[in-house]
This record gives sequence, structure tokens and C-alpha cells, in this order.
Amino acid sequence: MNIPRTSKSFAVAPALAGFGCLVLLVGCSQQLSVEPGPAGSSAYCTALTQSLPVEIAGVLVRSTSAPKQGVTAWGDPAIVLRCGVVEPASLQPTSQLISVNGVDWLPEKLTQGQRFTSLNLTEFVEVNIPSDYESTSGVLVDLAAAFPTN
Repeated sequence: MNIPRTSKSFAVAPALAGFGCLVLLVGCSQQLSVEPGPAGSSAYCTALTQSLPVEIAGVLVRSTSAPKQGVTAWGDPAIVLRCGVVEPASLQPTSQLISVNGVDWLPEKLTQGQRFTSLNLTEFVEVNIPSDYESTSGVLVDLAAAFPTN
């Protein structure tokens, strides 16, 4: 006697397909070469990079040359986060800072965008945002939940 079997693969297939597409998008994008910060392999930076969102400012995470060394990037042109960097040379007692959800940032104008370096975390973290992105504050807000404040 043939008993019809139901397949659970139909319910699982859409979820696997969606995950597969995300892996393909991240895996097939060109790997970005990024120099890690000197303390990028610290326990703090490792934990931080594991808690970062997959998407910020409407762009997805992409592959980098140093993913386990405190480096994460999103989009093209890439928004790049480096953990474990040195204190910014431009930091002065009179520097104007911005605070986003408990994290204090030193903004610096770059030729093609802006750099923000955190000042009140266990390690210095810098986020480089190309001028192609309209809202730098949106990027910092998207990242805020991943930053445990001291």
C-alpha cells in the first residue's frame, strides 16, 4: 500500500533560498582590502564585529581581507568600520564631539567623505563613510546597538 508522504522541504525551501541569496550576495561581492587596527584582534573587537548588523544605511555587509581582525564593511563604495585603531592625532581638548546613543564620536572631514572615531569605548573604533552616503548620522544610529558603552 502506498501511503502519501508529506514533505517538510516545501516549508524549509523558501527560508533556505533566502539565506542562500544573502550568502551569494555577500560571498560574490569583491573582497575589500582593509588594514586592521593594531588592536583589531582584541577580545573587545572580536565581540563587537560579531554583534554588528548585516545591513546599515540600506546596504549589506561585504567581504573584507581582515574580517576576524576587527574589520567590517558594508556596500560599494564601502562604509568601513575598524576596531582597535589608535587615538586620532586630531583629537584636542577643544574638539567638537557628537554623541549617538551613548557613544561619543570625533568627526573628521576626509577628501571623499567623513571619519568618525569613538572615544568612550574599550577600544577606539573608526567608521569611514564615503560622501556617496547622504546620512552619516543614520550610519552611526544603525551601528549604535552593537556598541556596549563603558
